[in-house]
Amino acid sequence: MENQGPKTSASEALPSLPTGVVPTGYGLLGLVTERQLRLLTLASLVMGLTGFPTQTYAQAGWLITPGRGWGPYYLGMTEDAALQVRGPRFNTNSPVSDNGFLVWASWDSLRTTLRFAQQSDSRYTLHDIVVTDTTSSTREGIRIGSPMGDVVRAYGDQADNVVTGPGTLRVCLNTLLSADRDPSAPSGQPDYRRLHLRLDYVNKGIEFSFWPMVDSGPGMPSVRTIQISAPRDCRTV
Repeated sequence: MENQGPKTSASEALPSLPTGVVPTGYGLLGLVTERQLRLLTLASLVMGLTGFPTQTYAQAGWLITPGRGWGPYYLGMTEDAALQVRGPRFNTNSPVSDNGFLVWASWDSLRTTLRFAQQSDSRYTLHDIVVTDTTSSTREGIRIGSPMGDVVRAYGDQADNVVTGPGTLRVCLNTLLSADRDPSAPSGQPDYRRLHLRLDYVNKGIEFSFWPMVDSGPGMPSVRTIQISAPRDCRTV
């Protein structure tokens, strides 16, 4: 058999390292001291605890749940609970008051809005959410930009309302149509060339807006905002 020379142990094959230095692999990092490694570990821990998540909320594609909430934001949660969520940057230091509601509007391009209602114990709890985040969707796949036909296919139209008795119809879908005001017209008269349409599924707790719909615009209107609120009883007519 051919002589292969003296064998070398694995420990002997490693280069000798100065005291207090640990190997970290190859490349630009090379070698770091044990103290530097501890500092890096501590820094990564602090970042994880103080608001630098590994995945931002916009990348997460939060679920829109009718009648419940958006991602970790849920209807009925308190302001304090909402402050703990790693979400959009809201104007929590100077929220806007709107008809008795406390409104958080996000500072980023998503323009998402949370509205809090004051309770009898003076606390504010989340009343409704208006989502304009294009990465989020419902379980049915409805998101900002979905055509109106997809919304109606997923949630129904007037034909899906329930007849509760002879001559009685439960209306579970409110269709609201409004027009922009024309600033150039006297007294701000409606401009019927630019219409806003909303489909409000009251018993599901979700509303879709499609706007503006311009009379000369081609194609089917698409979703511009999605509002989540508590389900309500259907109207009886």
